[in-house]
Amino acid sequence: MTTLIQERRHDGNVLAGFLILIFAIAAWRGASSAPVVAVILGLLALGTLLGWASWRRKPPSELKVSPDEVTWGAPDRVVRTIPRSAEPLALRRNAARQTAWWLAARDDSQVPSISLIGFDPAAVRQACVDNGWQFLD
Repeated sequence: MTTLIQERRHDGNVLAGFLILIFAIAAWRGASSAPVVAVILGLLALGTLLGWASWRRKPPSELKVSPDEVTWGAPDRVVRTIPRSAEPLALRRNAARQTAWWLAARDDSQVPSISLIGFDPAAVRQACVDNGWQFLD
């Protein structure tokens, strides 16, 4: 049984919309008193809009959990793989800022971790357990 988890994009949509709105309002309000700053803010709004549109055109990343391996990447291209031989897995946070979750293999396996930005760590853990994977914690 293979479990497919698609990247959540709602948070990115909200953030991009908020930034575009703030940059556009600041550019509009500052156009008469500070035209150079208004142009810079307008360009930031446009750049944010174009970056968001480019990001939305790409297919969402997928995390595939099977009894043999965990893979992450675009639907047509696997970027990272954790093989079954690297078990047990662990959910870890960034060392410095503790802001992002990572799906990590056994320390001595030399297998790179998979970033869970855009994925629900609890859902990923449950999918791994459902496919017979063991966890350290």
